[in-house]
Amino acid sequence: MDIEIDQSIRIKDSGDTVLAFSNGERVAIVLTGNLKRRAERLLKAQYRTAKNHELKIFSAGLFPLLKDHLDSNLNIVIDTEWPDERSQASIKGMLLNYIRTVVPGFHKDQIAFRQIGKKSGAHKLAYAVHKRRDKKPFEVEEGELLSLL
Repeated sequence: MDIEIDQSIRIKDSGDTVLAFSNGERVAIVLTGNLKRRAERLLKAQYRTAKNHELKIFSAGLFPLLKDHLDSNLNIVIDTEWPDERSQASIKGMLLNYIRTVVPGFHKDQIAFRQIGKKSGAHKLAYAVHKRRDKKPFEVEEGELLSLL
């Protein structure tokens, strides 16, 4: 089974970020602007530099989106918001650490990055939720996201 993931509004941009996937089932979550700012403050306090904070928040946000849908046969395709391989490798590593708490044998090759495109169900859902044209998505709770960081 494959899941395609897209986002509407980057983590670093102001406003709410929507993360969505579609594979027959449609799931979207929202990382509110306030939550992203709190996460950024927490990371700055822990690490003192702003290196990779956006990647850490994005990776931590993906886990609540996926956690109820994880199994050993799942393949995850993430839209290429970060085209450089170092960023993709960082996201993959962090996400694998989260996933392996639920599915210990999850293999790194089950996560890939590629252009999703505007015709993807994930893109359409993320955009619709961002524009408030779709059902109310699940909002990630502050404690859940911050505990992952």
